[in-house]
Amino acid sequence: MRFRSDLAAFKPYTWEPSDRELAEAYGLEEVHRFDKNTMPFTPKGWMEELKSRLSSLDVNRYPDAYQEVREMLSEYTGVDEDGIILVNGGDEGLDVIFKALLDPGDEVIVSSPTYSLIGISTVLNRGEVREVLRRPDFRDDADAILKAVRDGTKLIALCSPNNPTANTSDRRDVLRLLESGLAVLVDEAYYEFSGKTFSDLLKDYENLIILRTFSKAFCLAGARVGYLLADPRVALELSKVKPPNSVSIFSLELAKIALEHVDEVRKYVEEVVKERDRCIKELKGIGGLKVYPSESNFILLRFEGKSSGEVHDELLRRGLVVRDVGSMPMLEGCIRFSVGRPEEDDLLLDAIKELAS
Repeated sequence: MRFRSDLAAFKPYTWEPSDRELAEAYGLEEVHRFDKNTMPFTPKGWMEELKSRLSSLDVNRYPDAYQEVREMLSEYTGVDEDGIILVNGGDEGLDVIFKALLDPGDEVIVSSPTYSLIGISTVLNRGEVREVLRRPDFRDDADAILKAVRDGTKLIALCSPNNPTANTSDRRDVLRLLESGLAVLVDEAYYEFSGKTFSDLLKDYENLIILRTFSKAFCLAGARVGYLLADPRVALELSKVKPPNSVSIFSLELAKIALEHVDEVRKYVEEVVKERDRCIKELKGIGGLKVYPSESNFILLRFEGKSSGEVHDELLRRGLVVRDVGSMPMLEGCIRFSVGRPEEDDLLLDAIKELAS
Protein backbone atom coordinates (compact mmCIF):
# COMPACT_ATOMS: atom_id res chain seq x y z
CA MET A 1 0.00 0.00 0.00
CA ARG A 2 1.31 3.45 -0.92
CA PHE A 3 0.84 6.42 1.41
CA ARG A 4 1.57 10.10 1.02
CA SER A 5 5.27 10.56 0.35
CA ASP A 6 5.63 13.24 3.05
CA LEU A 7 4.36 10.95 5.82
CA ALA A 8 7.70 9.15 6.04
CA ALA A 9 9.29 12.15 7.77
CA PHE A 10 6.09 13.40 9.39
CA LYS A 11 5.99 13.73 13.20
CA PRO A 12 2.43 13.26 14.49
CA TYR A 13 0.99 14.69 17.68
CA THR A 14 1.99 12.48 20.60
CA TRP A 15 0.47 11.69 23.99
CA GLU A 16 1.97 10.15 27.05
CA PRO A 17 1.09 6.42 27.35
CA SER A 18 -2.15 5.44 29.10
CA ASP A 19 -2.42 5.09 32.89
CA ARG A 20 -2.35 1.32 32.56
CA GLU A 21 0.75 1.31 30.36
CA LEU A 22 2.57 3.66 32.72
CA ALA A 23 1.60 1.66 35.80
CA GLU A 24 2.86 -1.56 34.21
CA ALA A 25 6.07 0.00 32.87
CA TYR A 26 7.06 1.69 36.14
CA GLY A 27 5.46 -0.63 38.68
CA LEU A 28 3.10 2.08 39.93
CA GLU A 29 0.05 1.63 42.11
CA GLU A 30 -1.31 5.09 41.27
CA VAL A 31 -0.85 7.42 38.31
CA HIS A 32 -1.62 11.13 38.64
CA ARG A 33 -2.10 13.01 35.36
CA PHE A 34 -0.95 16.61 35.07
CA ASP A 35 -0.15 16.50 31.35
CA LYS A 36 -3.44 17.00 29.50
CA ASN A 37 -4.62 20.46 30.66
CA THR A 38 -8.07 19.10 31.45
CA MET A 39 -10.20 19.92 34.48
CA PRO A 40 -10.01 17.85 37.69
CA PHE A 41 -13.81 17.71 37.98
CA THR A 42 -16.28 15.23 36.52
CA PRO A 43 -19.68 16.97 36.24
CA LYS A 44 -21.64 14.00 37.58
CA GLY A 45 -24.83 16.01 37.87
CA TRP A 46 -24.72 16.69 34.15
CA MET A 47 -24.16 13.02 33.46
CA GLU A 48 -27.24 12.12 35.53
CA GLU A 49 -29.21 14.70 33.58
CA LEU A 50 -27.99 13.20 30.31
CA LYS A 51 -29.02 9.77 31.56
CA SER A 52 -32.55 11.03 32.18
CA ARG A 53 -32.72 12.34 28.59
CA LEU A 54 -31.30 9.30 26.81
CA SER A 55 -34.64 7.62 26.15
CA SER A 56 -35.84 10.71 24.27
CA LEU A 57 -32.81 10.92 21.99
CA ASP A 58 -33.38 9.57 18.47
CA VAL A 59 -30.09 7.71 18.24
CA ASN A 60 -31.30 6.07 15.00
CA ARG A 61 -31.25 9.47 13.31
CA TYR A 62 -28.51 11.97 12.59
CA PRO A 63 -28.37 14.71 15.23
CA ASP A 64 -30.54 17.78 14.72
CA ALA A 65 -29.52 19.69 17.84
CA TYR A 66 -26.83 21.76 16.10
CA GLN A 67 -29.12 24.77 15.72
CA GLU A 68 -30.24 24.61 19.35
CA VAL A 69 -26.65 24.48 20.65
CA ARG A 70 -25.62 27.30 18.31
CA GLU A 71 -28.45 29.46 19.66
CA MET A 72 -27.28 28.77 23.20
CA LEU A 73 -23.67 29.52 22.25
CA SER A 74 -24.79 32.78 20.66
CA GLU A 75 -26.23 33.83 24.00
CA TYR A 76 -23.05 32.71 25.80
CA THR A 77 -20.58 34.37 23.40
CA GLY A 78 -22.55 37.34 22.08
CA VAL A 79 -21.76 36.21 18.52
CA ASP A 80 -24.45 35.83 15.85
CA GLU A 81 -25.49 32.18 15.60
CA ASP A 82 -24.81 32.30 11.84
CA GLY A 83 -21.17 32.89 12.74
CA ILE A 84 -20.90 29.79 14.94
CA ILE A 85 -19.78 26.37 13.66
CA LEU A 86 -19.85 23.30 15.87
CA VAL A 87 -16.94 20.90 15.41
CA ASN A 88 -15.73 17.61 16.85
CA GLY A 89 -13.36 19.19 19.34
CA GLY A 90 -11.00 22.06 18.68
CA ASP A 91 -8.72 19.77 16.68
CA GLU A 92 -11.36 19.33 13.98
CA GLY A 93 -11.81 23.09 14.10
CA LEU A 94 -8.17 23.57 13.13
CA ASP A 95 -8.55 21.06 10.31
CA VAL A 96 -11.64 22.85 8.99
CA ILE A 97 -9.90 26.25 9.02
CA PHE A 98 -6.80 25.06 7.19
CA LYS A 99 -8.76 22.90 4.78
CA ALA A 100 -10.88 25.89 3.79
CA LEU A 101 -8.09 28.47 3.57
CA LEU A 102 -4.94 26.75 2.35
CA ASP A 103 -3.94 25.97 -1.19
CA PRO A 104 -0.91 23.66 -1.52
CA GLY A 105 2.22 25.52 -0.49
CA ASP A 106 0.43 28.37 1.29
CA GLU A 107 2.21 29.56 4.40
CA VAL A 108 0.93 29.81 7.98
CA ILE A 109 2.89 32.05 10.33
CA VAL A 110 2.88 30.61 13.83
CA SER A 111 3.82 32.55 16.96
CA SER A 112 6.16 29.99 18.51
CA PRO A 113 6.34 28.14 20.86
CA THR A 114 2.66 27.23 20.84
CA TYR A 115 0.20 24.34 20.53
CA SER A 116 1.98 21.90 18.24
CA LEU A 117 -1.18 20.68 16.48
CA ILE A 118 -1.47 24.06 14.74
CA GLY A 119 1.69 23.27 12.81
CA ILE A 120 0.76 19.63 12.34
CA SER A 121 -2.67 20.53 10.91
CA THR A 122 -1.02 23.02 8.57
CA VAL A 123 1.29 20.36 7.14
CA LEU A 124 -1.49 17.78 6.85
CA ASN A 125 -3.45 20.29 4.78
CA ARG A 126 -0.47 20.80 2.42
CA GLY A 127 0.54 24.13 3.91
CA GLU A 128 3.94 25.29 5.11
CA VAL A 129 4.73 26.46 8.64
CA ARG A 130 6.80 29.57 9.27
CA GLU A 131 7.64 29.94 12.95
CA VAL A 132 8.25 33.38 14.44
CA LEU A 133 9.71 33.29 17.92
CA ARG A 134 7.96 35.10 20.73
CA ARG A 135 9.56 37.88 22.70
CA PRO A 136 11.63 36.89 25.77
CA ASP A 137 8.56 37.38 27.99
CA PHE A 138 6.60 35.10 25.61
CA ARG A 139 4.46 37.88 24.14
CA ASP A 140 3.71 37.60 20.42
CA ASP A 141 6.30 39.52 18.43
CA ALA A 142 3.94 41.39 16.10
CA ASP A 143 6.82 43.32 14.49
CA ALA A 144 8.63 40.12 13.56
CA ILE A 145 5.41 38.45 12.39
CA LEU A 146 4.60 41.31 10.03
CA LYS A 147 8.17 41.33 8.70
CA ALA A 148 7.86 37.59 8.02
CA VAL A 149 4.81 38.01 5.76
CA ARG A 150 5.50 36.98 2.15
CA ASP A 151 3.44 36.59 -1.02
CA GLY A 152 2.58 33.02 -0.09
CA THR A 153 1.45 33.84 3.46
CA LYS A 154 -2.23 33.00 3.96
CA LEU A 155 -2.82 32.98 7.71
CA ILE A 156 -1.36 34.07 11.07
CA ALA A 157 -2.01 31.69 13.99
CA LEU A 158 -2.08 32.80 17.62
CA CYS A 159 -3.10 31.05 20.83
CA SER A 160 -4.52 33.09 23.72
CA PRO A 161 -3.92 32.03 26.44
CA ASN A 162 -1.02 30.33 24.76
CA ASN A 163 -0.19 26.67 25.32
CA PRO A 164 2.33 26.05 26.88
CA THR A 165 3.43 29.55 28.00
CA ALA A 166 0.04 30.40 29.63
CA ASN A 167 -0.01 34.10 28.63
CA THR A 168 -2.56 35.97 26.54
CA SER A 169 -2.06 37.93 23.34
CA ASP A 170 -1.92 41.72 23.54
CA ARG A 171 -4.96 43.40 22.00
CA ARG A 172 -2.82 46.01 20.22
CA ASP A 173 -0.76 43.26 18.61
CA VAL A 174 -3.86 41.40 17.41
CA LEU A 175 -5.31 44.59 15.95
CA ARG A 176 -2.06 45.28 14.07
CA LEU A 177 -2.09 41.77 12.62
CA LEU A 178 -5.75 42.06 11.62
CA GLU A 179 -5.00 45.34 9.85
CA SER A 180 -2.61 43.41 7.60
CA GLY A 181 -5.65 41.93 5.88
CA LEU A 182 -4.38 38.37 6.33
CA ALA A 183 -6.57 35.76 7.98
CA VAL A 184 -5.85 35.66 11.72
CA LEU A 185 -6.72 32.61 13.83
CA VAL A 186 -6.87 33.03 17.60
CA ASP A 187 -7.14 29.75 19.51
CA GLU A 188 -9.09 30.65 22.67
CA ALA A 189 -9.38 27.13 24.08
CA TYR A 190 -8.45 28.45 27.54
CA TYR A 191 -10.41 31.71 27.30
CA GLU A 192 -12.55 31.16 30.39
CA PHE A 193 -9.51 31.13 32.69
CA SER A 194 -8.27 34.54 31.53
CA GLY A 195 -11.60 36.16 30.71
CA LYS A 196 -9.92 37.88 27.76
CA THR A 197 -11.38 37.40 24.31
CA PHE A 198 -11.19 39.00 20.87
CA SER A 199 -14.71 37.95 19.88
CA ASP A 200 -15.92 41.57 19.97
CA LEU A 201 -13.62 42.27 17.00
CA LEU A 202 -15.50 39.86 14.73
CA LYS A 203 -18.01 42.57 13.81
CA ASP A 204 -15.24 44.76 12.40
CA TYR A 205 -12.76 42.22 11.04
CA GLU A 206 -13.97 39.61 8.58
CA ASN A 207 -10.45 38.11 8.56
CA LEU A 208 -10.65 36.99 12.23
CA ILE A 209 -11.51 33.40 13.21
CA ILE A 210 -11.70 32.29 16.85
CA LEU A 211 -11.48 28.69 18.06
CA ARG A 212 -13.12 27.59 21.33
CA THR A 213 -13.81 24.27 23.05
CA PHE A 214 -15.87 22.53 25.74
CA SER A 215 -12.82 20.43 26.64
CA LYS A 216 -11.28 22.76 29.21
CA ALA A 217 -13.42 24.98 31.45
CA PHE A 218 -16.57 23.00 30.63
CA CYS A 219 -15.01 19.72 31.85
CA LEU A 220 -16.05 17.84 28.70
CA ALA A 221 -12.77 16.82 27.05
CA GLY A 222 -14.10 13.31 26.46
CA ALA A 223 -17.24 14.57 24.72
CA ARG A 224 -15.25 16.22 21.88
CA VAL A 225 -17.19 19.42 21.26
CA GLY A 226 -15.62 22.60 19.95
CA TYR A 227 -16.79 25.61 18.00
CA LEU A 228 -15.57 28.32 15.66
CA LEU A 229 -16.58 31.98 15.84
CA ALA A 230 -16.40 34.02 12.65
CA ASP A 231 -18.15 36.56 10.47
CA PRO A 232 -21.27 34.78 9.09
CA ARG A 233 -19.93 35.04 5.53
CA VAL A 234 -16.68 33.38 6.60
CA ALA A 235 -18.57 30.76 8.59
CA LEU A 236 -20.52 29.85 5.46
CA GLU A 237 -17.28 29.16 3.57
CA LEU A 238 -15.78 27.20 6.46
CA SER A 239 -18.93 25.07 6.65
CA LYS A 240 -18.34 23.88 3.09
CA VAL A 241 -15.41 21.70 4.19
CA LYS A 242 -16.71 20.55 7.57
CA PRO A 243 -17.68 16.87 7.74
CA PRO A 244 -21.46 16.52 8.18
CA ASN A 245 -22.78 15.35 11.54
CA SER A 246 -19.32 15.02 13.08
CA VAL A 247 -20.57 15.82 16.60
CA SER A 248 -22.57 12.98 18.14
CA ILE A 249 -26.10 13.31 19.46
CA PHE A 250 -24.83 12.50 22.97
CA SER A 251 -22.10 15.14 22.86
CA LEU A 252 -24.54 17.77 21.62
CA GLU A 253 -26.90 16.96 24.48
CA LEU A 254 -24.05 17.25 26.98
CA ALA A 255 -23.11 20.62 25.46
CA LYS A 256 -26.69 21.79 25.92
CA ILE A 257 -26.68 20.68 29.55
CA ALA A 258 -23.34 22.42 30.16
CA LEU A 259 -24.65 25.66 28.67
CA GLU A 260 -27.68 25.40 30.93
CA HIS A 261 -25.24 25.36 33.88
CA VAL A 262 -22.80 28.13 32.96
CA ASP A 263 -22.81 29.40 36.56
CA GLU A 264 -21.49 26.00 37.64
CA VAL A 265 -18.76 26.24 34.98
CA ARG A 266 -17.72 29.60 36.36
CA LYS A 267 -17.44 28.10 39.84
CA TYR A 268 -15.20 25.34 38.46
CA VAL A 269 -13.02 27.99 36.83
CA GLU A 270 -12.82 30.08 40.01
CA GLU A 271 -11.74 27.02 41.98
CA VAL A 272 -9.02 26.11 39.49
CA VAL A 273 -7.72 29.69 39.24
CA LYS A 274 -7.53 29.90 43.04
CA GLU A 275 -5.63 26.60 43.15
CA ARG A 276 -3.35 27.73 40.30
CA ASP A 277 -2.39 30.85 42.20
CA ARG A 278 -1.71 28.78 45.31
CA CYS A 279 0.60 26.48 43.36
CA ILE A 280 2.51 29.42 41.89
CA LYS A 281 2.91 30.97 45.34
CA GLU A 282 4.18 27.64 46.73
CA LEU A 283 6.83 27.33 44.02
CA LYS A 284 8.02 30.93 43.77
CA GLY A 285 11.34 31.72 45.36
CA ILE A 286 12.67 28.15 45.19
CA GLY A 287 16.28 28.11 44.07
CA GLY A 288 16.95 26.50 40.70
CA LEU A 289 13.35 26.97 39.60
CA LYS A 290 11.67 29.67 37.52
CA VAL A 291 7.89 29.86 37.71
CA TYR A 292 6.14 31.74 34.92
CA PRO A 293 2.89 33.70 35.36
CA SER A 294 -0.25 31.94 34.18
CA GLU A 295 -3.58 33.12 32.80
CA SER A 296 -4.74 29.57 32.18
CA ASN A 297 -5.30 26.29 34.04
CA PHE A 298 -1.69 25.15 33.70
CA ILE A 299 1.73 26.35 34.83
CA LEU A 300 5.07 26.49 33.03
CA LEU A 301 8.26 25.83 35.03
CA ARG A 302 11.93 26.02 34.10
CA PHE A 303 14.55 23.97 35.97
CA GLU A 304 17.98 25.58 36.00
CA GLY A 305 20.83 23.13 35.49
CA LYS A 306 18.58 20.14 34.81
CA SER A 307 17.11 18.85 31.59
CA SER A 308 13.35 18.75 31.29
CA GLY A 309 13.62 15.09 30.26
CA GLU A 310 15.45 14.24 33.46
CA VAL A 311 12.80 15.99 35.57
CA HIS A 312 9.96 14.43 33.58
CA ASP A 313 11.35 10.91 34.01
CA GLU A 314 12.00 11.33 37.72
CA LEU A 315 8.45 12.54 38.29
CA LEU A 316 7.12 9.72 36.16
CA ARG A 317 8.83 7.17 38.36
CA ARG A 318 6.80 8.64 41.22
CA GLY A 319 3.56 8.30 39.28
CA LEU A 320 3.37 12.02 38.47
CA VAL A 321 2.83 12.66 34.75
CA VAL A 322 3.72 16.15 33.48
CA ARG A 323 4.37 17.46 29.98
CA ASP A 324 7.99 17.77 28.88
CA VAL A 325 8.14 20.83 26.61
CA GLY A 326 11.91 21.28 26.75
CA SER A 327 12.37 20.48 23.06
CA MET A 328 10.23 23.43 21.99
CA PRO A 329 11.87 26.73 20.98
CA MET A 330 12.79 28.96 23.96
CA LEU A 331 11.70 26.31 26.48
CA GLU A 332 14.88 24.42 27.33
CA GLY A 333 14.54 22.87 30.79
CA CYS A 334 10.79 23.49 30.94
CA ILE A 335 7.89 21.31 31.99
CA ARG A 336 4.19 22.15 32.01
CA PHE A 337 1.59 20.84 34.42
CA SER A 338 -2.15 21.32 34.63
CA VAL A 339 -3.77 22.33 37.90
CA GLY A 340 -5.70 19.59 39.66
CA ARG A 341 -7.24 19.06 43.06
CA PRO A 342 -5.21 20.36 46.03
CA GLU A 343 -4.42 16.92 47.41
CA GLU A 344 -2.98 15.77 44.08
CA ASP A 345 -1.20 19.06 43.44
CA ASP A 346 0.54 18.79 46.81
CA LEU A 347 2.11 15.50 45.73
CA LEU A 348 3.52 17.18 42.65
CA LEU A 349 4.61 20.35 44.44
CA ASP A 350 6.55 18.38 47.05
CA ALA A 351 8.31 16.37 44.34
CA ILE A 352 9.17 19.50 42.32
CA LYS A 353 10.60 21.24 45.40
CA GLU A 354 12.75 18.19 46.08
CA LEU A 355 14.05 17.98 42.52
CA ALA A 356 14.77 21.70 42.34
CA SER A 357 16.84 21.72 45.53
